[in-house]
Amino acid sequence: MYNKSKLKTVISQRHLDRKIKKIVENELKKVNVSYSNQNSENNVNTEVNCIGQNLTEIQQASDVGDNLSFTHENQEEDNSFADILIPEKPFDFGDSSQSCSNTNLANVNNFDKNDKPTIQEKLQNWAVTNNVSHSAVTDLLHILHEDYPTLPLDARTLLKTPRSLPKIQLDKGELVHFNLKNTLLQILASNESFRNEDTLLLSFNVDGLPIFHSSNTNFWTILCLIKNFNIPPFVVSIYCGSGKPNPLNIYLKNFIIDLKDLLDNGLTYESLTYSIQIHSFVCDSPAKAYIKCIKSHGGYSSCDKCIEEGTYVNKRVILQNRKATKRNDTTFRLLQD
Repeated sequence: MYNKSKLKTVISQRHLDRKIKKIVENELKKVNVSYSNQNSENNVNTEVNCIGQNLTEIQQASDVGDNLSFTHENQEEDNSFADILIPEKPFDFGDSSQSCSNTNLANVNNFDKNDKPTIQEKLQNWAVTNNVSHSAVTDLLHILHEDYPTLPLDARTLLKTPRSLPKIQLDKGELVHFNLKNTLLQILASNESFRNEDTLLLSFNVDGLPIFHSSNTNFWTILCLIKNFNIPPFVVSIYCGSGKPNPLNIYLKNFIIDLKDLLDNGLTYESLTYSIQIHSFVCDSPAKAYIKCIKSHGGYSSCDKCIEEGTYVNKRVILQNRKATKRNDTTFRLLQD
């Protein structure tokens, strides 16, 4: 009778993997010994590629072994596995340069295919080039997700929108400034209609916007509009804090630097240089008085064009003299009246 402890009718996958690993290690040791004295780089590459082919054959053998059962009658386990997995002829690495060269050529072709942009990179380029809204991109990602589960579900993740921006600390809030030149270049890249023009007329707006009814936290934004093209206005700077942005010179500093550079040097895009001109500054009376550092519109000598002091009538100041002396740059800078 056979000893039941030595009789195995089914070989587990884990045990089979261990045996395969042991055989592969032995074969690799033989290869390293036989080729240790060779210095040719081409031969080494050929050996590695051929080893990969033989490893693939061994893996295929393991897949077949999953569905096989082996019976051993008074035989050692190692011998039975050797008979099954090791081919009758030993691995020959010396005469397979031609087949391995074909394999290398196929690998090069695969590498070229992998160099092509992915579906995610194509979507990123499409969204940025065509200035597609985030909501539209997000809806498209939800439609494609069933067929492309690796795609993100949100436009911010796809476009890798930065979650934080460099901020400038002011007395009672924080300021974020978007480079005016870079923003204009992005607009030029997404609008072909600019190609026929050589001048950009810029109009600016500065205004405050309360956020909550129950607090004095508000936004103060600097917006820009290109008057000679029909595109929406865009943000240049935005301040968030309690009260008005203070100090005012820090609030306007980066904006003035950007604008002065554009007025002096113009804007160059794809070998075309655009002349930058200021069309207007659009502000309501409180914002205008704050930005120009002059008196509010309801006070005496509140006109920034003339030196008329005004008369107080019925709880308001009235400027009656229509032929008052006009201000000049010198008196304005000296803050007279």
